[in-house]
Amino acid sequence: MFTREEVIEAMEQCLNEKEKEILSARWGITTGISIRFEEINEVYGITIEQMRDIERRVSLHIKEYR
Repeated sequence: MFTREEVIEAMEQCLNEKEKEILSARWGITTGISIRFEEINEVYGITIEQMRDIERRVSLHIKEYR
C-alpha cells in the first residue's frame, strides 16, 4: 500500500490536471471519501480502462521512485 504523500507526489509528477482531479475524486484524496467508478464515469465520462490506466501510471511511478 502507498502512503497519501507518495500518491500525491506521484500524481503531481505524472498526471495532467484532469487526471489528478479524477484520481483525487476516485481515491478521496482531498475529501477522504472515495467515489465509485460509476459516479466518476457520470461526471468525467471516462471508461473503466481509462481509470485503470491512470491508477496504473501512479502505481508504477511510486514503485519506480521508492
